[in-house]
Amino acid sequence: MDLLPLRTSMTAKLTDDGAELTVTTDGPATAHALEIALRDEPDVAGAAPLGDGRYHLGDDAAAITAAGTTVRVALHGATGAAPAPQYHPGEAYTFLDGTDAVGGTRLYATWSSPGTVTVGLRRT
Repeated sequence: MDLLPLRTSMTAKLTDDGAELTVTTDGPATAHALEIALRDEPDVAGAAPLGDGRYHLGDDAAAITAAGTTVRVALHGATGAAPAPQYHPGEAYTFLDGTDAVGGTRLYATWSSPGTVTVGLRRT
């Protein structure tokens, strides 16, 4: 048996108008998704709808508007061409017809390892 380590690191940098989240993965080639959960029910523009309140962030910036505030979400290093994220809660939940998935509006950035994705969040 070969051990294949997958290392993930994340840094967050606050800016005057938002934040930058950088996620770096190192290891064998595999798909990753960063899920950003949002409260309330914001208007989402510029991201591909996946259904059930889920959106796939692409190569262009998206705009999220709630309570009169708009946040621009821009990706660097991720790709909208990556497959849409998939989630399966595992048999511990599905045999009871349940899930542990987060509800509400969610945004997904996708990329492959090894790689780095930076998510810029800027109030406009």
